[in-house]
Amino acid sequence: FWLYTFAALVGVALMAAAALVPLSFSTFLFAVAALLLLVLTLYLVVQAWQMREVNYTLDRNSFVIRWGDAREVVPMGDVQRVIAATDVEQGLRFLRFPLPGWWFGTARHPALGAIRMYATAPLDQQVIIVTPEQSYAVSPYDDEAFLDAFRTRLVMRPTQNVHHTRLLPAYMQWPIWRDTAALVLLILAIAINLVTFGLSAGRFPGAPAQLALHFDSAGVADRLGEKAQLFVPPVIA
Repeated sequence: FWLYTFAALVGVALMAAAALVPLSFSTFLFAVAALLLLVLTLYLVVQAWQMREVNYTLDRNSFVIRWGDAREVVPMGDVQRVIAATDVEQGLRFLRFPLPGWWFGTARHPALGAIRMYATAPLDQQVIIVTPEQSYAVSPYDDEAFLDAFRTRLVMRPTQNVHHTRLLPAYMQWPIWRDTAALVLLILAIAINLVTFGLSAGRFPGAPAQLALHFDSAGVADRLGEKAQLFVPPVIA
């Protein structure tokens, strides 16, 4: 909570600085930094909301992971083995925010392939469920008891056929997240517009009070405007 509050307060302070300093490239930098911090704060708040309810349910037929509004149903018939995360710690690659209790996302391991992380404790307290297509890292409250219970149910074998199911919140199922071209174009559009805003802000202090906004067929300026209209093109874009 203190981290979210700190990031939000710094973002608000940067926005205030952007509003108070004379309009220039510094204003642009303050505004961009504030925007990034506020977006990061929103992302962290969403992740914290997802972590409000994290639990694992186990029986002979399935292992169900719940992470907020997300569900992952793993058929017990697909499970090959269950191991401690420390056994594969050396080759594990996982990018994450250095936040306590936040191990969510997809990791990679040369032997296991993709590993979906659903853990709230460090690696030394995590357990990995290995299946042919995908592995899953979780952090049960009592890892030793969890391993015993899991292995016991593996020996018992399932009584029903269960299919792998992954249920995600609606916003995580939007087609755009799977459309690489759309994401690249969106990122490029945002980047180009930010550059345009930055150039306009950098030139603003030295620009004349009146600017030529339109020229006739002979190349003569026939419409003038205030230099604040430097920002009209990026705003339209």
